[in-house]
Amino acid sequence: NNYYNYQAKFGFLMNYVQTPQKCHDSSIIYGQSTPTSVMIYRLCPVDGSCSSGYGEYMVKISDYAKLAYMNGMIPSEEEIEEEEVAEDNAERRRLRKLEDQFNPYEYIECNPFLYVDENNYENWYFVGPTCESGVVSLDIFTDNTCSTPLGSDTTTLSSITGYKTPSSGLIALDAVDCSDGNEFCVNTYNSQYLRKCETNMAYISDYLGRIEGGCSDIEATASYSSSDGSSSSGGGGGG
Repeated sequence: NNYYNYQAKFGFLMNYVQTPQKCHDSSIIYGQSTPTSVMIYRLCPVDGSCSSGYGEYMVKISDYAKLAYMNGMIPSEEEIEEEEVAEDNAERRRLRKLEDQFNPYEYIECNPFLYVDENNYENWYFVGPTCESGVVSLDIFTDNTCSTPLGSDTTTLSSITGYKTPSSGLIALDAVDCSDGNEFCVNTYNSQYLRKCETNMAYISDYLGRIEGGCSDIEATASYSSSDGSSSSGGGGGG
């Protein structure tokens, strides 16, 4: 019975490839006064292109990043090492020492971060995922939901931790084949704050039916991104 319910709800996902489209900020969803970083992705037919028969979705970047990390979707060591700064001066050595003590994946969810400055003064911040230049990055926030960026030109994540997100991002924005029942596809689709637009989908959930309540939010977010110049990831399968 449980298996039947699971198949009725999520079995349709096996007809699709989950393809990230845009990682950017949106100011028109989730009822917050400050922009929220989101990922827009598509479920593209596994047997065709993503120009038709797809569903479009929008999820908080914190939820997407956590699930992607749990699915092993992180840049390879080779990608990261290629971007190491060559210069070796006192400031670089200071930052490298800080970086050795900082694990970025401890902040794949919003978590508190203690920074002790040169005067031995303790500064408590929050660090969590955000969107920067179209990829998933980390930033410093003032609140425990990582909704309000610190917005300081002098106190930045790289200046207090030595960590700089590689150009490939904290999370690899790879397409994921859902045809083998990949749990990432199911868990993302089941995210609490997911917006869904399934108007164009060829296959839909037998149990949930065709969901179109998120179409206007997704469209407005894409328009917001275009109007304010926010970058997108340019993920595959666009159309």
